[in-house]
Amino acid sequence: MTEIKMEYGEIEVNLNEIRNACGSLQPQGTQPIEGNMLECTRRLEETTKSLQNLLFRYQKILNQNISSTYKSVDFMRETDRQVSGNIKDHVQIQEHR
Repeated sequence: MTEIKMEYGEIEVNLNEIRNACGSLQPQGTQPIEGNMLECTRRLEETTKSLQNLLFRYQKILNQNISSTYKSVDFMRETDRQVSGNIKDHVQIQEHR
């Protein structure tokens, strides 16, 4: 029989670490350089804004994935409880026969 063993505590510790790391990301670029109209400076500012936007989107997706993983872990935990209860009930019925 194949068995999947989930260490819920370890999973939740790791998810909390990922969530904390994600929250500590600070997407801050450099301040715009006032009065300098060089093409290079304009492109650098555009790139900085694009990178900030990318990091914000990454954080949003990562947080959604973390939430989804928590829900999956909770679902597996509840399924384990239900299966365990069914097995115990079945064993008790067998013992009474």
